Amino acid sequence: MAALVRPLMNFIDHLSQELQEEFINEFVMKQIHEGHLICNPDGSISKRNIKIEVIAFKP
Repeated sequence: MAALVRPLMNFIDHLSQELQEEFINEFVMKQIHEGHLICNPDGSISKRNIKIEVIAFKP
């Protein structure tokens, strides 16, 4: 899981490898705990996203 998340977190590059791993592990566990990441029975992980973007044009 950390290998999938690491490219999205380039802001932690200045930390040691050990601290990067710790941060990523804590982040992933928090996302799972809060229900943003869902562990499926087949072993895959789904990301729940309820963000809605609206683009409006004034006629």
